[in-house]
Amino acid sequence: MEGTKWACTMVGRKPYQILEKQKGVGPMRSVSGSDWDVSNLPDANRRMRLLEAVSGESLISQLSAATHQALSANLVEFQWQLAEDTEAPPDTHRIVCQIPLPEPSFDQLFNGRCGYRAQYYLSPEEGEAFNRRIIDVLEQMLVVPASARLGVPQPAIQRSFKGGYSKIWAFDERRVFDEAAPGMLMPPRWRSYAGRGTRLPLASRLDVKGTFIQPDGTDWVDPLKLTRASDLHERGYT
Repeated sequence: MEGTKWACTMVGRKPYQILEKQKGVGPMRSVSGSDWDVSNLPDANRRMRLLEAVSGESLISQLSAATHQALSANLVEFQWQLAEDTEAPPDTHRIVCQIPLPEPSFDQLFNGRCGYRAQYYLSPEEGEAFNRRIIDVLEQMLVVPASARLGVPQPAIQRSFKGGYSKIWAFDERRVFDEAAPGMLMPPRWRSYAGRGTRLPLASRLDVKGTFIQPDGTDWVDPLKLTRASDLHERGYT
């Protein structure tokens, strides 16, 4: 694809200390076990994993450690992605990273009652706050190696991470949601939609997408994505 660069990298820096910058942020809530209804899930061990009470700090720490390990093994993929939408100005790009995660770690982070989708279930604001905390941690780990491998200046990559529409999600989302059985996650608000929000996808990689940045340095977003937080809150999928 013209305007797109892919690369893998490794890095020798230490993880974990990044979480120190999160001090001063209040503790996260979790969805109650009764509301985060996974009783239809046939795998008893997975049910226990998704209902386990895990702090947001612990989930982010696990992600930080997995990211460090993947960087050290040269397994993180980077892309400087050109916006293909016809409405986007020319030369509008964003950083995209794909981080391999162990299946249990991805499952708890993405599908657990304390995790990413659960935070959006509680409220759009809590979902966005958790999303930003994750992006801020990953930014500090990924900017330098991404710049080195892609040949893109660090300030441009950092600006993309800091944009207002940066996010994480399941890699290859269409496939992993299609492969997941419906009706396995039935919190009260989402069950009425009977759609993809009631599925529990398992992905081998976490997709990390920065904000598209226009040549003048301002954010650009597809108008259809402006309701992402409220869509996730209302029906568990966007």
